[in-house]
Amino acid sequence: MNRILIFLSVTVLICSCNKAKVESKPDGPQNSKAEISNNDSTVNEVTLRLNPEHFTVAQLKRKVLLIMKNSSEEAIMTGDNYHIERLNEGTWEMLEVFRELAFNSIGYMIPSGELKEFEISFLADKQQYTPGKYRVVKHYVKDADIAPKASYNLYFGFEVMP
Repeated sequence: MNRILIFLSVTVLICSCNKAKVESKPDGPQNSKAEISNNDSTVNEVTLRLNPEHFTVAQLKRKVLLIMKNSSEEAIMTGDNYHIERLNEGTWEMLEVFRELAFNSIGYMIPSGELKEFEISFLADKQQYTPGKYRVVKHYVKDADIAPKASYNLYFGFEVMP
Protein backbone atom coordinates (compact mmCIF):
# COMPACT_ATOMS: atom_id res chain seq x y z
CA MET A 1 0.00 0.00 0.00
CA ASN A 2 2.82 2.42 0.91
CA ARG A 3 4.56 1.68 -2.38
CA ILE A 4 1.40 2.49 -4.31
CA LEU A 5 0.99 5.81 -2.48
CA ILE A 6 4.63 6.70 -3.12
CA PHE A 7 4.29 5.75 -6.79
CA LEU A 8 1.13 7.87 -7.15
CA SER A 9 2.76 10.83 -5.39
CA VAL A 10 5.82 10.68 -7.64
CA THR A 11 3.60 10.32 -10.73
CA VAL A 12 1.56 13.40 -9.79
CA LEU A 13 4.73 15.36 -9.11
CA ILE A 14 6.24 14.39 -12.46
CA CYS A 15 3.05 15.22 -14.33
CA SER A 16 2.81 18.63 -12.70
CA CYS A 17 6.44 19.31 -13.62
CA ASN A 18 5.83 18.54 -17.30
CA LYS A 19 4.61 22.00 -18.07
CA ALA A 20 4.85 24.29 -21.04
CA LYS A 21 7.98 26.40 -20.97
CA VAL A 22 7.60 30.08 -21.70
CA GLU A 23 10.87 31.48 -23.02
CA SER A 24 11.22 35.09 -21.99
CA LYS A 25 13.82 37.56 -23.10
CA PRO A 26 15.35 39.72 -20.41
CA ASP A 27 13.49 42.95 -19.84
CA GLY A 28 15.30 46.14 -19.01
CA PRO A 29 15.90 47.18 -15.44
CA GLN A 30 12.72 48.08 -13.62
CA ASN A 31 14.06 49.12 -10.23
CA SER A 32 16.63 51.64 -9.04
CA LYS A 33 20.19 51.35 -10.39
CA ALA A 34 21.46 50.71 -6.89
CA GLU A 35 19.47 47.49 -6.84
CA ILE A 36 19.49 46.40 -10.48
CA SER A 37 22.29 46.19 -13.05
CA ASN A 38 22.11 46.08 -16.83
CA ASN A 39 22.62 42.32 -16.79
CA ASP A 40 19.72 41.60 -14.45
CA SER A 41 16.88 39.69 -16.01
CA THR A 42 13.34 40.59 -15.02
CA VAL A 43 10.32 38.55 -16.12
CA ASN A 44 6.89 39.23 -14.61
CA GLU A 45 8.56 41.34 -11.90
CA VAL A 46 10.90 38.53 -10.83
CA THR A 47 14.59 39.45 -11.01
CA LEU A 48 17.75 37.36 -11.19
CA ARG A 49 21.06 38.87 -10.06
CA LEU A 50 24.63 37.64 -9.81
CA ASN A 51 27.44 39.68 -8.34
CA PRO A 52 30.03 40.36 -9.75
CA GLU A 53 29.28 40.52 -13.47
CA HIS A 54 32.85 39.85 -14.63
CA PHE A 55 35.06 36.93 -13.64
CA THR A 56 38.56 35.80 -14.45
CA VAL A 57 38.98 32.11 -15.22
CA ALA A 58 40.67 31.68 -11.80
CA GLN A 59 37.70 33.27 -9.96
CA LEU A 60 35.31 30.64 -11.37
CA LYS A 61 36.66 28.11 -8.88
CA ARG A 62 34.74 29.71 -6.01
CA LYS A 63 31.01 29.65 -5.34
CA VAL A 64 28.94 32.82 -5.74
CA LEU A 65 25.48 34.00 -4.73
CA LEU A 66 22.67 34.01 -7.27
CA ILE A 67 19.77 36.12 -5.99
CA MET A 68 16.17 35.74 -7.14
CA LYS A 69 13.88 38.60 -6.07
CA ASN A 70 10.11 38.37 -6.32
CA SER A 71 8.61 41.85 -6.81
CA SER A 72 5.38 40.46 -8.26
CA GLU A 73 2.08 40.38 -6.39
CA GLU A 74 2.00 36.60 -6.08
CA ALA A 75 4.22 33.86 -4.70
CA ILE A 76 6.53 31.98 -7.04
CA MET A 77 8.22 28.59 -6.77
CA THR A 78 11.70 27.59 -7.88
CA GLY A 79 14.26 24.93 -7.07
CA ASP A 80 18.00 24.49 -6.73
CA ASN A 81 18.45 23.73 -10.42
CA TYR A 82 20.21 26.14 -12.79
CA HIS A 83 22.56 25.86 -15.70
CA ILE A 84 25.14 27.97 -17.51
CA GLU A 85 25.24 28.73 -21.21
CA ARG A 86 28.01 30.16 -23.41
CA LEU A 87 27.48 32.45 -26.39
CA ASN A 88 29.00 30.64 -29.37
CA GLU A 89 28.77 32.37 -32.76
CA GLY A 90 25.50 34.09 -31.84
CA THR A 91 23.83 31.03 -30.27
CA TRP A 92 23.51 30.23 -26.57
CA GLU A 93 24.69 26.69 -25.82
CA MET A 94 24.39 24.88 -22.50
CA LEU A 95 27.77 23.86 -21.08
CA GLU A 96 28.28 20.11 -21.29
CA VAL A 97 28.88 19.67 -17.55
CA PHE A 98 25.36 20.99 -16.83
CA ARG A 99 23.75 18.50 -19.26
CA GLU A 100 24.83 15.67 -16.98
CA LEU A 101 24.22 17.39 -13.65
CA ALA A 102 21.42 16.32 -11.31
CA PHE A 103 19.81 18.43 -8.58
CA ASN A 104 17.68 17.52 -5.59
CA SER A 105 14.06 18.18 -6.47
CA ILE A 106 13.24 20.79 -3.84
CA GLY A 107 10.65 23.51 -4.26
CA TYR A 108 11.26 26.90 -2.64
CA MET A 109 8.33 29.24 -2.24
CA ILE A 110 9.34 32.90 -2.60
CA PRO A 111 6.51 35.13 -1.32
CA SER A 112 5.73 38.48 -2.90
CA GLY A 113 8.33 41.12 -2.01
CA GLU A 114 10.97 38.64 -0.82
CA LEU A 115 14.16 37.17 -2.23
CA LYS A 116 16.00 33.86 -2.11
CA GLU A 117 19.77 33.42 -2.32
CA PHE A 118 21.30 30.38 -3.98
CA GLU A 119 24.96 29.47 -3.63
CA ILE A 120 25.99 28.27 -7.07
CA SER A 121 29.12 26.73 -8.53
CA PHE A 122 30.54 27.24 -11.99
CA LEU A 123 31.92 23.67 -11.79
CA ALA A 124 35.24 24.98 -13.08
CA ASP A 125 36.94 21.78 -11.90
CA LYS A 126 34.81 19.82 -14.42
CA GLN A 127 34.34 22.42 -17.18
CA GLN A 128 37.03 24.39 -19.00
CA TYR A 129 36.03 28.04 -19.31
CA THR A 130 37.50 30.32 -21.94
CA PRO A 131 37.10 34.09 -22.14
CA GLY A 132 33.71 35.08 -23.51
CA LYS A 133 30.07 35.78 -22.70
CA TYR A 134 28.09 33.39 -20.49
CA ARG A 135 24.75 33.43 -18.72
CA VAL A 136 23.13 31.67 -15.79
CA VAL A 137 19.66 30.29 -16.54
CA LYS A 138 17.13 29.69 -13.75
CA HIS A 139 13.42 29.04 -14.02
CA TYR A 140 10.39 29.52 -11.83
CA VAL A 141 6.65 28.97 -11.87
CA LYS A 142 3.85 31.08 -10.48
CA ASP A 143 2.50 29.24 -7.48
CA ALA A 144 -1.10 30.25 -8.18
CA ASP A 145 -1.11 28.82 -11.73
CA ILE A 146 -3.13 25.69 -12.30
CA ALA A 147 -1.27 22.66 -13.68
CA PRO A 148 0.25 22.44 -16.15
CA LYS A 149 2.12 25.48 -14.89
CA ALA A 150 4.06 27.66 -17.31
CA SER A 151 7.78 27.83 -16.56
CA TYR A 152 9.49 31.21 -16.91
CA ASN A 153 13.22 31.43 -17.60
CA LEU A 154 15.40 34.14 -16.13
CA TYR A 155 18.84 34.87 -17.55
CA PHE A 156 21.78 36.67 -16.02
CA GLY A 157 24.68 37.46 -18.34
CA PHE A 158 28.28 37.64 -17.21
CA GLU A 159 31.67 37.79 -18.85
CA VAL A 160 34.72 35.60 -18.32
CA MET A 161 38.04 37.37 -18.84
CA PRO A 162 41.55 35.87 -19.06
